[in-house]
Amino acid sequence: MSEKSIRWFCPTCNDFVSIRKTEELKEKVMQMERLPYPIIIKHGNPPHYTILQLDRDLRDRGRLTTTDYYDLTNEGALEQKGNLAESLDKEQLEKISIELSDIQQKIWQLLDK
Repeated sequence: MSEKSIRWFCPTCNDFVSIRKTEELKEKVMQMERLPYPIIIKHGNPPHYTILQLDRDLRDRGRLTTTDYYDLTNEGALEQKGNLAESLDKEQLEKISIELSDIQQKIWQLLDK
C-alpha cells in the first residue's frame, strides 16, 4: 500500500477526515465477494457517520455522510429517531453496510441491462 491513509472532506465537519490503511482492513476488503465494500466511520462532534466505499486497493469509490436515521417500522410512518451515531451498535452498522452493498449491486445490474 503506497498511501498510508484514506482522506476525504466531510461537509458536516467542514474539514478533512482520514483513516489509516491497515493490513487488517485490507484483508477484510479482500475477502469480500462484492465491491466496492462499504465501511461506516463514526467521527466528529457532534458524532455522525460517513459510509465509505472501498475497492480492493482501499481506494475511495464514493461516500455519503449522515447524522440522522429514520424508523419506518411504526405502520409506515416516517419518524425521525435522532442521531445515528448515538443509537446504533456495531452489529446494526454492519447490517446497514451489507444492505447498502446489496442495493448498489442491484442498481449496477439494472444499469447493465
